Amino acid sequence: MTIFPSPREVEHFSALLPRGGTVLAAGPVPGALKRAVRRQQGQLTLLDAPQGRQLLEADQVIARQGLPDLLSVHYRNEEDEILAALSRAVKTVRLRFTPEDPEVALRAVLRLERLGRYLHNFSLDETHRLVLRGPWWTRQELLEYLQEIPPEGPRGYIYARLTPGEGLPGQENR
Repeated sequence: MTIFPSPREVEHFSALLPRGGTVLAAGPVPGALKRAVRRQQGQLTLLDAPQGRQLLEADQVIARQGLPDLLSVHYRNEEDEILAALSRAVKTVRLRFTPEDPEVALRAVLRLERLGRYLHNFSLDETHRLVLRGPWWTRQELLEYLQEIPPEGPRGYIYARLTPGEGLPGQENR
């Protein structure tokens, strides 16, 4: 018997979110992330506009509400477009990747790097278990891995964690 979301998945997301932390999400939000937000007594803001209206830009929401602790991006293979609108580095970013269209993930990672230096990890399929147990990878190591995945390979999520002290000049990192 499988319990969805599993306690392990909730733990995974709770580790990414400080108590009282905020999450900004573009696209579907997994139940484990919703439970982690409730567990951490945090706040969840959804960017997805109903009925095909234009997706709100993350930067507009951040300007109104402040930098989130976690930005989750999973939106119709437009992850790179959403990240392109950011003008400030976010502490932790989670984005979907698909092996059929690796260019979207490659562009998304490069767009994050223009805001600050990130370290990267990833999970495969819907496990929400980080693959790298040791040090997180640099941008280059992640990009090389993504380019090696065959088109029929697993989908997954990339996790990007801002290196402390990084970001745009004059920008406070939380």
